[in-house]
Amino acid sequence: MEVPHYFVLFLSFIHICIITVTGKCPDKLPLEIDGRCYRLQTDIAQYSQAVDNCRNLAENSHIISYMYETPDKIAKEIKDFIVSKLEKAYFWIGFKMDDTAMKDLEDREWSFDFDDTKVVQKKYEVWADHPTESALTCAVMNGSRDFDVVAVDCGGPRLPVVCMKKNDPCKDDQKPYLKYGDNCLFVLSGALEYNKIAGACSPDTPTPVKDKKMKKYIVNAILNSFLGGAAFVGVTKMEGFYFFGSRLVPNNLWAEGEPNQDHDCAGLSLQMDGTVKLRTLSCNAYASSLCHIKGE
Repeated sequence: MEVPHYFVLFLSFIHICIITVTGKCPDKLPLEIDGRCYRLQTDIAQYSQAVDNCRNLAENSHIISYMYETPDKIAKEIKDFIVSKLEKAYFWIGFKMDDTAMKDLEDREWSFDFDDTKVVQKKYEVWADHPTESALTCAVMNGSRDFDVVAVDCGGPRLPVVCMKKNDPCKDDQKPYLKYGDNCLFVLSGALEYNKIAGACSPDTPTPVKDKKMKKYIVNAILNSFLGGAAFVGVTKMEGFYFFGSRLVPNNLWAEGEPNQDHDCAGLSLQMDGTVKLRTLSCNAYASSLCHIKGE
């Protein structure tokens, strides 16, 4: 199957595999929980391929077929992987200075591509540091600065972009948009110049980061993008109900606002409160996955 063009740009994502053994875990599978041994792989796949990949991992291996809660060690492994990506994580947002009037820099206006609203530089609350150079007229979110916004040269870096849909439903046959709060977001990874990001997000727009509250949702989308949105597990929807293997999904496993009936599969994702819980995900999304071998 040909991978959609935007996934050619994607960063490497995590594939989380679990092997159950008796005795000590082997050196290459050091993370052990109740006889299960974990390893990380960086391939991503649609759900059907993820199922096949799990079956081909080892004899009697499968996509994980049930759990009643997310083990702490799995949550930590996912979060540690995400954190390892943050130092060099920069993302375009649709925010630029277009005020060339002869006035103090702090009094110049910046505008959001999303809706053309404006904010005076000194009143914008998400700066890591207030810009001091007039030549830096575009802005990015900086992962090493707690994802606060920094000014950059519009013609300088080539970076990923966070896109936002203007209208519901939060669904797209070509791009895997997901809901974060009231925002419908998609992180398009790759090396894009600023003048290319509007076209990359079209027919939608680069995301605005208007305040600290909105920033939290956008950061959560970025963090989960390293997983492909979530890590597939064996949850599928049948006749309107979500089953984890052969059993109904425990309610405590779902993230707030889930399950979302627009999607037929699900995976583990990082929540804003730091927990790792299930969210629904398109079965056609390219994402990481969670595999295991059942014990004897």
